[in-house]
Amino acid sequence: MRGDKMEKKTSQDRRRVHYEVQTRRDTKLMKRFINFKNRVEHPTVTPGLILIGITFILLPFVRPEIKKDIGISGVAVSALLGAFLTLLGIGRQYITIALMKRNPDIALNEEINYLFGNEDIRAKKEHSEERVGYYKNVYSLWEDEKTFYLGIENDELVILPKNGFLTGEAEAFKLFIIEKSNAKYIWMPMKWKNIYKARMIRRQMNKQPEKNE
Repeated sequence: MRGDKMEKKTSQDRRRVHYEVQTRRDTKLMKRFINFKNRVEHPTVTPGLILIGITFILLPFVRPEIKKDIGISGVAVSALLGAFLTLLGIGRQYITIALMKRNPDIALNEEINYLFGNEDIRAKKEHSEERVGYYKNVYSLWEDEKTFYLGIENDELVILPKNGFLTGEAEAFKLFIIEKSNAKYIWMPMKWKNIYKARMIRRQMNKQPEKNE
């Protein structure tokens, strides 16, 4: 009897949920996903497109000799190309969202609750529940002002809005994941004020070894 109770208690401990986060795969979540992917994988593409576009628009007017060489038609083509690149840089995330919405494999407005137990991470949907991965599979945790992004092996990215915590507090979630997984933590703010602060801190940390030497 005692052994049965111990086995039952162990099973209950394994199933214990420390954190539960509610998500909904809507346009807002898709936008967070795309912005994050752009910031991590292609951080210079959007500003680069906008900068090149503005350059094409302004260059004939800043350099009169170029305007003279290419003529009115050349100025018009340069302005159109510049406008296209600028709009592409500004609107590329919305183009990606539109393509994602047309993908039949993506269930729009699907609600998924992520459960963080003692041993693993699970995704609970309306009629099913499946394991996303074990904590040892978590390789990175990113954070910005409103969201946690959990990188899991096999190209799995779990997006966790801070206002979606049903069980547990968002403030303590970071330490929980780091202790469980030993994953790399990266603070990636979106607000310019916080971006500036983060850069200043990194500069000070980089200068610290030089002072010690």
